[in-house]
Amino acid sequence: ISYSDFVKTFTHLEVVHLDAETSRDEPSLHSKHTWQMKLYQGSWRRGVTAGGCRNNQ
Repeated sequence: ISYSDFVKTFTHLEVVHLDAETSRDEPSLHSKHTWQMKLYQGSWRRGVTAGGCRNNQ
């Protein structure tokens, strides 16, 4: 998404950083589920992995 489209579409942006230490240190988060991270490596290729529907169109 281009910057100009972004500012046309959204009026507010909140950036939050939570890590494992935050959840240990903050009492209100003790009973919550822990965060998990998954990392996928690769690239989007036209007609192969890009798209947004089942046939990558």
